[in-house]
Amino acid sequence: MSKDMSRPSVSVVIPVYNVEAYLGECLDSACRQSLSSIEMICVNDGSTDGSLAIAESYAANDSRIRVISKENGGLSSARNVGIDAARGDIIMFLDSDDLLVGNACEAVADRFVETSAEIVTFGASCFPEDAASTHMKECLSPRDAVYHPFSDKLLFDENSRPYACRSAFRRDFMNTHSIRFCEEIPFGEDQVLYFQAYPQASTVSLMSGKLYRYRIIRKGSLMNSARESLADRVGKHVAVAERILSIWTENGWFEKHGWRTLGWLVEFVLLDMSKLDERERISLKNRYGASLRDALEGVDLETLPLGRMTRRMLERMLDEDDELSISSFELGRFYIERRGIGACVKRGIEAVLEKGRR
Repeated sequence: MSKDMSRPSVSVVIPVYNVEAYLGECLDSACRQSLSSIEMICVNDGSTDGSLAIAESYAANDSRIRVISKENGGLSSARNVGIDAARGDIIMFLDSDDLLVGNACEAVADRFVETSAEIVTFGASCFPEDAASTHMKECLSPRDAVYHPFSDKLLFDENSRPYACRSAFRRDFMNTHSIRFCEEIPFGEDQVLYFQAYPQASTVSLMSGKLYRYRIIRKGSLMNSARESLADRVGKHVAVAERILSIWTENGWFEKHGWRTLGWLVEFVLLDMSKLDERERISLKNRYGASLRDALEGVDLETLPLGRMTRRMLERMLDEDDELSISSFELGRFYIERRGIGACVKRGIEAVLEKGRR
């Protein structure tokens, strides 16, 4: 194509690692966008299959595609390289086994103009559809709304996270606030990104339109490999929680925006941690407890607007002598307090139905 790409409207960052079976379809969806003023940045993250050759063949036929090769460093590293190389006013993310619907870039660009947003989070559909849980489908289905300024409702009352591939960012906003994916966290990096980015945005726009197609099952994907071990999963959740805790403490956001995030940070790790055997549970609980103690030094827990059970579980995590052996009754009370009895019953029914479909 002969279009001058010195100032594309949108940069689509595509991390590429051993996806030769899917990359062509992915790139086709990007090349066929209704908005032509885009660039596609394929970051080859040390692929050992034919992915690089596929990306280069597409680049040879479409001048909007750039291919950058680097040593393998993981998804976050590849995305960050793409962000640094982006020239568009808007940055979008497309995983190399997923797809964009035909008007995705155009619709997102229009939404930025209409709302003067710094972040636009849109809907996504899953395929194959029957492989997605009800909860996942809900997470990927935001409503139309604009947040100006930030409110913690954006994090906790909206279908606005995780899955960073269904959010777009103004490039200047990402650079001004040093918004990047945390490369030290191999799983859950998108949760960290949202807890870092949303509080710093003056305007965030949510779109109900499903502009992204998310592939549920792929052998070797991060989503599949993350299911291997409960202890590994809890360890990864603790790493995510520790990073969010650090970001919010360093920026003074608990005092500025309220303590709801602290309650969520307890909830995020508690259920799976309670299922571990004693040795693993105590080890991870003590690690997380140390991070919580550092963050809450000098804070009077009794003054925090937390529910009774949430405060109790927080106190137990902070207590170095508590082994965090929690009864089902206590867990039930905690989650009813956190989510309400209706939501807990709904999630329980969904879990039973989804288990029956497997």
